[in-house]
Parts: sequence; structure tokens; C-alpha cells
Amino acid sequence: MCHRKNINIQLEMYIFFASDSLEITASEIVAIGYSNGANFLQGILSQRPDFADQVILLHPSDFQLDFTPSSKPKRLLVTAGSLDTLVSPGASMQLVKRLQSAFPETQLELLDGGHGVSDAEIEKVKKWLNA
Repeated sequence: MCHRKNINIQLEMYIFFASDSLEITASEIVAIGYSNGANFLQGILSQRPDFADQVILLHPSDFQLDFTPSSKPKRLLVTAGSLDTLVSPGASMQLVKRLQSAFPETQLELLDGGHGVSDAEIEKVKKWLNA
């Protein structure tokens, strides 16, 4: 599992080296990450809140990052497993509360299961995307 210090260093390096290529002009960007990928996305979200229109964080850890509001409305979905041994549902709920303070349209989907992505979870994500 990544530690907050490690993810901050990786994030700073990514933003430094990719800052020119982060100028995205597509009409709608959906960012999705699972586990450490979700952790990395929340790190980018903490530094660049406007980088995507919709963000899906599947089973992220809570690194207690600070989030600032985006200049445009943004939807976020966070999923967590009720039996996840790597990330407790309580930690997921704390993350969602912090995200909601910056991004009011943040939703938590608590699922039966552990840290893996299930077919039921994929269906919930599809439904959320189409809402």
C-alpha cells in the first residue's frame, strides 16, 4: 500500500513532467482509477480539481488530502467494499465527507465484498455514468 509521502512525491513528479500535456481540450473527461490508481487520481484531484468532469474512485485509500472546489460542477463516485481488509468502510466515508466539502456531487457506493471489483460494482458504475 502507498503511503501519503510516496503518493505526494509521485504526484509532484507527474505534474512537473506532464504539466504541458495536462492541457486537455476534450468536451468531457471521465477519470477512473482502481486502488492505487484511485489514490493517484485523488492526488491529482487535490492539485488540479478541474482536470476531469467526472471522477470514479474504486476502492481508494484515505490519505487525508485537502481538496478545493472546482470552478465547474463535477460528479464523483467512490466505491468501497464492506468487507475490504485494505481500506475500511469508515475510512472511505471520511474521504467522501472531505470530497463532498469541495465537490457536493460526490456519492459513496458501499458494496458487499472486499477490495476487488465485482460484476455488480461494474453495473453500479455504468448506471451512475448514465444517470
